[in-house]
Amino acid sequence: MTNRGRRWRVALIAAVGVLALGFAAACDGDDDATPTPVGGERIEVEAPVESFEILILESFPPQYNVEIVSGLPNGCHLFERYEVEREDGATDIKITVWNTIPAADDVACTEEYGTHTGTATLGSDFESGTEYTLTVGDLTETFIAQ
Repeated sequence: MTNRGRRWRVALIAAVGVLALGFAAACDGDDDATPTPVGGERIEVEAPVESFEILILESFPPQYNVEIVSGLPNGCHLFERYEVEREDGATDIKITVWNTIPAADDVACTEEYGTHTGTATLGSDFESGTEYTLTVGDLTETFIAQ
């Protein structure tokens, strides 16, 4: 094989290696990492809520969390945050789940529905024996504080 042929082969192998490393970095499986958004600027949109479960932690006073499964309607939706709304001492609690999507309308998105599972913290400011109403997205559930 000539030197020119060897150099061509080495350059090709190096290029394939660089592409493979870039692909591996983009698909590292880290669910907590926010991928680089395609399409530039992103805006927040309310996420659909599939289900939620109230979790009472064994502590004194009891602490309350909510495990939430929310929807990612297509490949452009990324989970962003939870917004917990509750007036001091109120028995009504509302959680809104937010995703982000590209601000531009011309971004192509995969039509694959996904979900995000995470936990929102409600804290421990609950009066034992009192009924509370929790609304997450379009779903509502009542519970009695311990």
